[in-house]
Amino acid sequence: MTLRQAQGYIEYNRNMKLDQLKKYKKILILGYGKEGQATERFLKKYYPNALIGIADIKNNPNYLDEQKNYDLIIRSPGIPKNLITKPYTTATNIFLANIDNVVIGVTGSKGKSTTVSLIYSILKQAGKKVHLIGNIGKPMLDEMLKETGKDDIFVCEFSSYQLDDIKYSPHIAVILDLFPEHMNYHGDVENYYNAKKNIISRSTADDYFIYNPKFKELQSW
Repeated sequence: MTLRQAQGYIEYNRNMKLDQLKKYKKILILGYGKEGQATERFLKKYYPNALIGIADIKNNPNYLDEQKNYDLIIRSPGIPKNLITKPYTTATNIFLANIDNVVIGVTGSKGKSTTVSLIYSILKQAGKKVHLIGNIGKPMLDEMLKETGKDDIFVCEFSSYQLDDIKYSPHIAVILDLFPEHMNYHGDVENYYNAKKNIISRSTADDYFIYNPKFKELQSW
């Protein structure tokens, strides 16, 4: 594991297998929405001896200052990575690092929720044991708390916030379309498109990339 300073923020070279998370004794959940709450449940089960902190802008306008008191930050989507000042990871990275099952990841500017719902329904009707997770489904780390079989399939909707610093790729990556979105978060179109492209950044020869050929940018990926 290494740290390097880049673009004004600390980028963490993450390897978030469950056994490697054990080295952190003080973990801060940054952002306490749906995913942050699932992260707390996950940490309490797997790391009951760790000191777990919660920092959210709703309760403390200076919530970012809490980072200095912790060894590891778990960043929630919507909090820009350039605001992180300590080594960090995300629930998305923890999930993908520790799940060996087939994961179908869907992203794009429009139509993600509809597409993952259709994929989920088709697989379920085909008799597959399938889990709908991510923005429209259940939090990823909540699903890790359940008993699952080796043939279970996970269908996940990925936002650009989740993909911005992803370190693992799903087995099947689907990109529907590309339109400029979330400029306040990403800064410009290039950063936004690069975040989307991250869904295939760690793909291997055994993985699949399904995309809409109408969008020329996707053809070059």
